[in-house]
Amino acid sequence: MLASSDKNLGLFETLKVTNSKPVFFQEHWDRFAHSCSTLGLHCPLSYSELEAQCTQNLPTEGFLKYTLLNNKLTIETGPPRYTPADFKRGFRLTFSNTPRPTTDRLYKFKTTCYDFTERHKAQQAGFDDCIFLTPEGYITETSIANIFFRIGKTLYTPSLDCPILPGIIRAKIIEREENVVEGLFKREILLDADEIFLTNSLMGAMEVREVKSVI
Repeated sequence: MLASSDKNLGLFETLKVTNSKPVFFQEHWDRFAHSCSTLGLHCPLSYSELEAQCTQNLPTEGFLKYTLLNNKLTIETGPPRYTPADFKRGFRLTFSNTPRPTTDRLYKFKTTCYDFTERHKAQQAGFDDCIFLTPEGYITETSIANIFFRIGKTLYTPSLDCPILPGIIRAKIIEREENVVEGLFKREILLDADEIFLTNSLMGAMEVREVKSVI
């Protein structure tokens, strides 16, 4: 659950670093700047100032994260979040039994108010993450990633009308693929999927090997 009334509301962006360069830096900045404007937050750095600070001392491979909180912007870096073994194994998912409100607009932003309780419950049950549904039963996303599924030659993903983050990799896949349908989908449709995968900026695309019922 996101606390939209939290006085310490902040924003963050997490980018993959490859060959000591942040991937899709411009796209992340555009989303960050839009989020700041929409939520009434002030970023103390311009694009060029942030870029200059973010591109110093980057690891060869890993991640870059910048966070805006209480009008202060902090930058951190680290090693890759996902290993070759993770991609070889793929993800196991379950469904959260806590509905995601369709009226809470903060799900569309990368805020510091994320609550990973449901993800922790899924992990304790042996899964990697959980899929959130709306009160009406429509698929949204997991706690850390957008979701795609393929049936035949058509790729499907929840619409931005759902309470989901407009992911950078999500947008890139929609631009690249010819047959993509964005819409409202009930959980049962995943049973007919020929392929399911998750996307975020650090994993790129992660195959889903298994989807189980409610935790």
